[in-house]
Amino acid sequence: MITDTYDSLSKHPFVEEVFKLGIDINKEIVKLNGFKVGAEYKRDPTEAEFYCLQLGFCLAHLLTVIQQMEHTVLYMSNFSPSDMMKKAGVTRSTHLLWSVENYIVRTQTVYDRLLVLVDRLFHIP
Repeated sequence: MITDTYDSLSKHPFVEEVFKLGIDINKEIVKLNGFKVGAEYKRDPTEAEFYCLQLGFCLAHLLTVIQQMEHTVLYMSNFSPSDMMKKAGVTRSTHLLWSVENYIVRTQTVYDRLLVLVDRLFHIP
């Protein structure tokens, strides 16, 4: 059984370096520190900076989905329905079915995110 996939991947030297570069670049070009939607820039990123930021963005999304997949196992095994769920007809079996389907969808999402990461990593036009 594979355990701690998210933890081991997030501590990989490549991931750590990409995130460190992304943070350093962000501090250099963004007026107010922090990763925000619609952030104001002091200047546009260079092509190399944009490359590093894109890699960090893709890695963050990939790791998020992997972490969600690891959590799915916990969600499957810890079913505790609320009154609202019971009224809606959510049972242990429907919850398990939903969790398995969700896991299958996320496996495809990991594949998609990995393809995007490879595209960004090798700068495929």
